[in-house]
Amino acid sequence: RQIEETKPLLGGDVPAPEGTKMGAVPCRRALLLCNGMRYKLLQEGDIQVCVIRHPRTFLSKILTSKFLRRWEPHHLTLADNSLASATPTGYMENSVSYSAIEDVQLLSWENAPKYCLQLTVPGGTVLLQAANSYLRDQWFHSLQWKKKIYKYKKVLSNPSRWEVVLKEIRTLVDMALTSPLQDDSINQAPLEIVSKLLSENTNLTTQEHENIIVAIAPLLENNHPPPDLCEFFCKHCRERPRSMVVIEVFTPVVQRILKHNMDFGKCPRLRLFTQEYILALNELNAGMEVVKKFIQSMHGPTGHCPHPRVLPNLVAVCLAAIY
Repeated sequence: RQIEETKPLLGGDVPAPEGTKMGAVPCRRALLLCNGMRYKLLQEGDIQVCVIRHPRTFLSKILTSKFLRRWEPHHLTLADNSLASATPTGYMENSVSYSAIEDVQLLSWENAPKYCLQLTVPGGTVLLQAANSYLRDQWFHSLQWKKKIYKYKKVLSNPSRWEVVLKEIRTLVDMALTSPLQDDSINQAPLEIVSKLLSENTNLTTQEHENIIVAIAPLLENNHPPPDLCEFFCKHCRERPRSMVVIEVFTPVVQRILKHNMDFGKCPRLRLFTQEYILALNELNAGMEVVKKFIQSMHGPTGHCPHPRVLPNLVAVCLAAIY
């Protein structure tokens, strides 16, 4: 949807940065909206568990059999690396690592146990039975999310080819944008993964920097960047102040910071990033006019601004820069 932050912010008469080819930086991809039911990301919960050890070819016969084994009640925790029980006994004596889960499916065929999930693991199947269909779907989406985030942490912790890394980052961002789960960590987890990736790989080219920034831009529309990512953005503003990424991607991010930040003391790197962004604007052709237009786009000439935090935040950034 077209919102205020996506409109041109610095005016149409601002000269193009020197040395920049039009279209050199890809535009931000449109935000993908996920329609339908929404779910809270589960971190733990009560559920019935049944583990079946079997050769794979006999799975359907076992599941439709009337002699289905006993169920055990467990309070399961969806940790970062595995699915574990608060009472590690019986079926859940050992935690189930996400890397060991080959597939997560809903059981929906005739005579299947009601409200069940099937986790395929080596040598068998783990069945999880919820109290109703909504809880079953909530467990399904939460498990899928935890499993995929675990995979991306592994894949992006040891990058080999950067064109592959960029493709994985784009897929990760799309996964977060289209997830039916509602939780702060849905957008923050991908940003933290990319932030760690950038902090551990400091020898990237400028083009690789810009490609990664453009890839994660949709997640920054409604989320503050984490501290390490702010530091990376500051570095980019200092080294490439005339980059189109500064205007096209960083402008809505800084807008959001100025409108919604409540205390720069708790997040000093957000303030430093805002400061470096304004300095980068000043490096453009007619830089002082560009800065003036940015301030005017953020706050009107009177005190009646719909975003009361903008002016105090601007003052805090300027005073910090002077000091």
